[in-house]
Amino acid sequence: MKRIYFIRHCQAKGQSIDAALTEIGRSQAIYLQDFFRTIDVDFLISSPYRRAIDSLKPLAEIKHLTIHLDHRLSERILCIDPIDNWLELLEYSFVDMNFSFPDGESSQKAMDRANELIDELISSQFNSIVVMSHGNLTALMLKIFKSDIGYEDWLSMSNPDVFEVVINEKGNSVKRIWDAS
Repeated sequence: MKRIYFIRHCQAKGQSIDAALTEIGRSQAIYLQDFFRTIDVDFLISSPYRRAIDSLKPLAEIKHLTIHLDHRLSERILCIDPIDNWLELLEYSFVDMNFSFPDGESSQKAMDRANELIDELISSQFNSIVVMSHGNLTALMLKIFKSDIGYEDWLSMSNPDVFEVVINEKGNSVKRIWDAS
């Protein structure tokens, strides 16, 4: 049996690759550390974005684990240029998985790159894995295990958020285990 914990990063100051955590985000990272204190974890992997790494650092410290970076966990780029109706288009991208702007990435392409990594993690020697990423990609990764995950699920995610996926011979289960209140 494998357990993969998919985490959406803590609150950040922006969307750029080097956006730092806010003061609240830094406190959330400590809360994540406390949340995982009694949970066995044997591998940490993260998006290379600063906000993801900084969200995972306190946990890495108490578990004495290295944070492995993987570009396949990077934020999904919907569109290069700012657009007013991005939220509407993001919702549509959960309906038409192949929809994308010329310089953007479709939901399907994002899922494909994430699924490649997930397959590697499932085949690995590790049994309790933490995957730190971004909201949209996290929702898409969960969709790999539970096909009805969609826009509303993404919309209801908090920063941070934690989902546990259990993989065994009886099948897979997806469960939100974070209480943001």
